Amino acid sequence: MDDNRIMAGNLLALARTIAVDTEVDQLADGGDLRACLSRVDSARPFFVICANDTVLNQVAGTGTLQLRLSNVRTHRLEPGDIVYLPAGTPHRYVPATESVQLKYKAAIPGAEAAAWYCRRCETELFRHTFDTSSLPVDEGYAAGVTAFAAGQPHDCPECGLAERPTP
Repeated sequence: MDDNRIMAGNLLALARTIAVDTEVDQLADGGDLRACLSRVDSARPFFVICANDTVLNQVAGTGTLQLRLSNVRTHRLEPGDIVYLPAGTPHRYVPATESVQLKYKAAIPGAEAAAWYCRRCETELFRHTFDTSSLPVDEGYAAGVTAFAAGQPHDCPECGLAERPTP
């Protein structure tokens, strides 16, 4: 068995021990880079926006990466695929099967945001930004979902489509 298969097998075993939609650091402290392992079994209702560049490595499973503010709108991901996400690029992953991913981020990733877009014209409707140095990403995203759901219907200022918040 080659080294890549051994590493993937170890990551898959470790991924089974973590909660869905959580990021767990895989590199020792002190470097300029973090490798965060995550397991995904459903699409988030929002797009993620990172203050710094991110590299996404698809370890297991398949799905589609959806992008905003980019000339590439969707990208199908399979095991072994690596995608560079420039800082500020709204993205979300829609799994076809349960997936395991490694996300390479800056050691101090800075702000992240959860953003909702109009389903018709893609105008941004709502954004919740948080500091990842003081709040884990899963908690920051959960706070964004709560804030979005607590608001009134979000009528698109461009096309008028109303997005009804759901908890």
